[in-house]
Amino acid sequence: EASLRPKIRFLVDDLSIPEPAISRIIYTAPAILGLSLEHNLRPTAAFIIERCGISSEQLGLIVISIPSILSRSLIGKIEPCISFLSNGLMLGTNPVNLKALILNTPRVLLQSVETSLAPKLQMISEAIDDESKIEGKSLSEIQLAKAAASILSTNPALLVTTNSILHSRLKKYQEQP
Repeated sequence: EASLRPKIRFLVDDLSIPEPAISRIIYTAPAILGLSLEHNLRPTAAFIIERCGISSEQLGLIVISIPSILSRSLIGKIEPCISFLSNGLMLGTNPVNLKALILNTPRVLLQSVETSLAPKLQMISEAIDDESKIEGKSLSEIQLAKAAASILSTNPALLVTTNSILHSRLKKYQEQP
């Protein structure tokens, strides 16, 4: 109990999570209680808050709806994901650019760069390239990357759809006259 109380106080006091929501968080993501407060929970929360420009209360709301975000590896999952969103979607390092995306589609933080985010960017880039060739245009790699990044950053729900669904939607679009 001595090691659990500080973790629960962190959720309630630092992230402004109402006490009634704590039991749901523990039930949904019990691994949170097994993590180190000082080596896992606080650094992960601080990194997301700082890099995404969100408040601790906003992160608390995200944790209420997606508790497993705090149990994700900071170095192995969260940092690469946010780095990809900043660089791959060309949002830059200004937290304001990430804030809207994260608040609108927080589940993006659960996505793997290698198996989800990068393939989606590639699929959309290829679809744009195919479309431009049909129109008799030739776009550079940079133009394709910018166009694909623009589509994903303005339609962040595409980032959390499955690769197979996105692929089938792109295919249907390309088949339309």
